[in-house]
Amino acid sequence: MPTVFRTEPVDQDIGDCIEDMICDLGHECFQQAHAPLYKKIESDSMKSLYEGYTSFTRLSAVLALVSLKARFWWSDKIFTEFLVLLKKMLPKDNTLPKNQYEAKKILSCGNGIPKKSMHALMIAHCTKISL
Repeated sequence: MPTVFRTEPVDQDIGDCIEDMICDLGHECFQQAHAPLYKKIESDSMKSLYEGYTSFTRLSAVLALVSLKARFWWSDKIFTEFLVLLKKMLPKDNTLPKNQYEAKKILSCGNGIPKKSMHALMIAHCTKISL
């Protein structure tokens, strides 16, 4: 039986947590070993969800939404439907992924990082932001 964590709503700025998480892992070591992923993470962590909006970046929004998906056991289909609806609600120039597949690519376990390590990164990040 999976462990369910009690959490509070997202009410903090989570944009800087990615950098903190990478620093905890050893910034230089992580960056050297996984340069392509690091650049992708860094880029998405600085890309606004839409112009003029600073509460969430592309990466922090996807992390928060994937955390909800995991916490409430949403299927990929439900998650995609939610992303489609949410994307339509946001301004046209938003950077939110349009489906589960695109969200998964943002958090891709490719680039040489084992899936367990990526999940540990996600858990560490989500713990820091108190989702």
